[in-house]
Amino acid sequence: MEKEPIAVQGIKITGLRRYPQSLVQQELKKVHQAQTFGALLEEIDAATQNLNQTDLFDDVKTSIGGADAQGVHVTIHLSEKKPYKLKVGATTSGAADEVRYEAAGTLRGFL
Repeated sequence: MEKEPIAVQGIKITGLRRYPQSLVQQELKKVHQAQTFGALLEEIDAATQNLNQTDLFDDVKTSIGGADAQGVHVTIHLSEKKPYKLKVGATTSGAADEVRYEAAGTLRGFL
């Protein structure tokens, strides 16, 4: 089945709210060009890893469906991370007069 010829008829992207669709489509170019089922699975895996490495998404899932004479349809389900992260803390070293405060923040997707 891996060497079975296949054509990708379309790719649907769901779950995008803050980021442009072109950001995801860029990672999916090779998925659309896959010519065998095995190549399609490899390209979907690579695209999923690349999208996860952007640190913009909590979850990236894909599904393949709608197989007919013209090909298959691929759906990418995305769950975006919050655009910010804030961490605040305080520590002591045991001495009554020594207290250390720490704060850190992260902004994501500052495109």
